[in-house]
Amino acid sequence: MDLSINENVCISIVLPVYNGKKNINNAIHSVLRQTYSNYELIVIDDGSTDKTREILNRYKDQEKIKILKKNNGGVSSARNVGLVNVTGDYLMFLDSDDQLMENCLAELVSYVEIYKDVDMIAYGWKEKKGKKVIRKITDEEKVIEADICIEKIIESDYECGGGYPWNKLWKVSAIKRDEIPLFDEKLVLCEDKEWAVRLLLNCKKILIIPNILYLYYIVDDEHLSKIDFDIRDEKNNLKIMSFMESSVKIERSVMEKMPQTKLTRIAMKRSMQDVILVCYKSIRNRNDTLFKQAILYYRRYTRSHKKNISIKYWLMLCYIHVKLFVSGGCT
Repeated sequence: MDLSINENVCISIVLPVYNGKKNINNAIHSVLRQTYSNYELIVIDDGSTDKTREILNRYKDQEKIKILKKNNGGVSSARNVGLVNVTGDYLMFLDSDDQLMENCLAELVSYVEIYKDVDMIAYGWKEKKGKKVIRKITDEEKVIEADICIEKIIESDYECGGGYPWNKLWKVSAIKRDEIPLFDEKLVLCEDKEWAVRLLLNCKKILIIPNILYLYYIVDDEHLSKIDFDIRDEKNNLKIMSFMESSVKIERSVMEKMPQTKLTRIAMKRSMQDVILVCYKSIRNRNDTLFKQAILYYRRYTRSHKKNISIKYWLMLCYIHVKLFVSGGCT
């Protein structure tokens, strides 16, 4: 890859942080040491109570860095503040625990100059939690249709880069209408996947590249398999409901933009299966509070979506029906 490029493309990097005193310097320095210099780094302090603000004040006179401060509202709220302040041609994210790999920006802009008609570039990353794991999302660069990318993201955590916000470069003119779409601040889990799908519905061409351009430090693995359905507290239930609601919102977005398509059927199947999974797990683990919340979605979706689900979920569905019948509930 030829990195001797003209610096006529401005990249906006959105970096939310909350109580990140241990790692925020490393994250910022990973941007400052990039060989490509036409960027703006937008750092949003989400109401930190440690020494994060003191650290950020050291960068307040840096020409390429914007420091924004707000009351604590969560990562989606912080990212949204960053999004409304984006002025670049392209958009990317960096989390405060993570770092950009060397030459990340230069390599991405090199691809931008070659593939001028693509609306998003997805790239691989290196995970660090004890031992390092390389997440290479393709063996060779390839351009695909946006609906294919959405399909892969709905069905997989890693294909096409998954639904993560930090391993993608977005063309602002492609995703922006009156403004860049914002994250749903009501979701606390899978909110990034739901946001990514909404943006991809505005895109046409996607470039998938083999480059490893991001260093991801795993601090808190919040995949659904790591959530304990047996924990009966409000915070855990909120996470599980957000997982389910994000699937439902993705289905609605797809149906609105691409009705009566293969992608609609895929989104419907995934949302139905996620609704069934949450209801099934809540019954098996006797989480009555969660079940009462989830059953509202269950009753709404089983009437119209049952034909799309796999055998595994049909069995779960039968189990739920039996439990409802025994308890005197109706389906």
